[in-house]
Amino acid sequence: MWDALSAVGTLLAVIVALGLALLSEFQRRKENTKRAGLVASRLLESVILLAEEVRHKMAAFAFYDDGRDSNNDGFADEVLTLRRLTEAISLESIYALEPLPRNCASRLAMALGIIDALGREVEYAKALQPWTQRSPEWRKHYTTRWMSLSSSAADYLHMVRSELELAAGAAAPRPSAEDIHGPWHDDS
Repeated sequence: MWDALSAVGTLLAVIVALGLALLSEFQRRKENTKRAGLVASRLLESVILLAEEVRHKMAAFAFYDDGRDSNNDGFADEVLTLRRLTEAISLESIYALEPLPRNCASRLAMALGIIDALGREVEYAKALQPWTQRSPEWRKHYTTRWMSLSSSAADYLHMVRSELELAAGAAAPRPSAEDIHGPWHDDS
């Protein structure tokens, strides 16, 4: 009989230990999800601005006209501003977004990597020879390539923006008129 009670006691101890471990894991995930929502709230406007600028640069590359743009030595210089916009998004922030669904953190990291590569390529190409001294074929090749890179970055940022909006909306819902003005506020 004592052996049976000892076995039941051991089994209960194991169940309690597993339950405590599961509870701890659940609480950790909940905290990480809350942190991801707060970081999403912080990054949302930066990602929106970055996505808009990437789309603007993509259009400039897509509608490149060598007759019009070949005499502009500053063509593509605006791409370098994209890299400055990415500075608001730290690697620590990307890690904090990891609990968000649909690979939000990975997609944001990928978009930032593409933007960085695009900026480096523009810098490198312009350092080799001024834009106006390049052949029309060379300029067309690079604007097509840069359009493709910016299109990829825009696609990733679109997905990221959607997930950040959902997470930010849950973590920091927009205040209602009653929240702002109190219960005596009249909407009419």
